[in-house]
Amino acid sequence: MRNIRFDLAAAAALMIACSAVVPALAQSQWFVPKAPSGPGAPAPGPRASKAAAARAPGAAAPAPQVGLPALPALPQIERGATPPAAVIGVLDVSGVLRSSSAYQAVQKEMAARKAALDADAQKEQSVWREMNQALTDQQKTLPADQLAAKQKALQDRVSDATKQFQTRDQHNQDAANYAFAQIQQVLTSILNQVAESHGMNLVLYQNQVVLSVREFDISAQVAQELNQVLPSVLIPPDGADVAAFARAHEAKAKK
Repeated sequence: MRNIRFDLAAAAALMIACSAVVPALAQSQWFVPKAPSGPGAPAPGPRASKAAAARAPGAAAPAPQVGLPALPALPQIERGATPPAAVIGVLDVSGVLRSSSAYQAVQKEMAARKAALDADAQKEQSVWREMNQALTDQQKTLPADQLAAKQKALQDRVSDATKQFQTRDQHNQDAANYAFAQIQQVLTSILNQVAESHGMNLVLYQNQVVLSVREFDISAQVAQELNQVLPSVLIPPDGADVAAFARAHEAKAKK
């Protein structure tokens, strides 16, 4: 049986991440059929006229509608093999991860690291505010050169601390990705095994299914196998370089 393609995209909302990029609908590159024209076509409504009138001066005009080249000759395609009948399974990825001891441990550890980072950042920012207030109070009493030196010292401290916090945050993200990748790797293999054991050749995410019978759902079996095979994962130490940690672990495993 060919492996069923799978990833953890459906569980991304549950993973700890600093940011997500969602392209705006307005930036979509999908082809949009042009509106019907000619006799019988609906006339533009008043809203369209107002939108055209409100166009800012100098704004680019809509691209002119031009005819496309003639359709090229299409070759004859020989009849291929008919795909097998679909034998469907349903997987609740979110439910599987909620049941995963490894996944829950990673979430707990990453949440603790994020809280520690936030606390350290807030503490450092309080120091900045105090230093800045002291400079404000000393503006009229300190010589200009001493005041400038203290201002530079504050700027340097802010710059250095900001870089350190950004590095720690990046290490946290890398550690989370490294741990989650281990879960994804094993979960993919288990999913293929469970699907093959039931003769399934198509597995859908549960959120893609409107209605199905309970017998299609293989989530409980996948979750049970995942906890047996992978009760925990390697999480790089806080602040560690993940690439170096992975290389060291790989070298140790080969010995």
